[in-house]
Amino acid sequence: MLPRVEKNIAFWRDSAAEDFDVVTVLFGNGRYRYALFFAHLATEKMLKALVVKKTRAHPPKIHNLLRLVQLADLFVDDEHMSTLKRRNAYQIEGRYPELASAYELSERHTASLIAETEKALEWLKNQL
Repeated sequence: MLPRVEKNIAFWRDSAAEDFDVVTVLFGNGRYRYALFFAHLATEKMLKALVVKKTRAHPPKIHNLLRLVQLADLFVDDEHMSTLKRRNAYQIEGRYPELASAYELSERHTASLIAETEKALEWLKNQL
């Protein structure tokens, strides 16, 4: 049992919001790969807040959003699931830049993915 569950949930939730602020800065500076990496990180942290809420334990040190959804025991509709799947791809690419050619990193595409992430984060936050 994790002591101070609400404090831990707040840590993950607030950290996710801070990381999403970084997304907008990186995007504004044309750092699309890193903006998408931080979009994943923000989503991961919001999901970890939900894992803490569900399990009352520290979340595992994993990065797979779909696995975190399972651990949080969330029902995710098709739209949000699609967003989460796309975020997973960019966290790997952010960690291993040699895969950069595998994903589109245009301004328009990145802006679209960031908007999807923002919507998903708001939905996840409402689950808390």
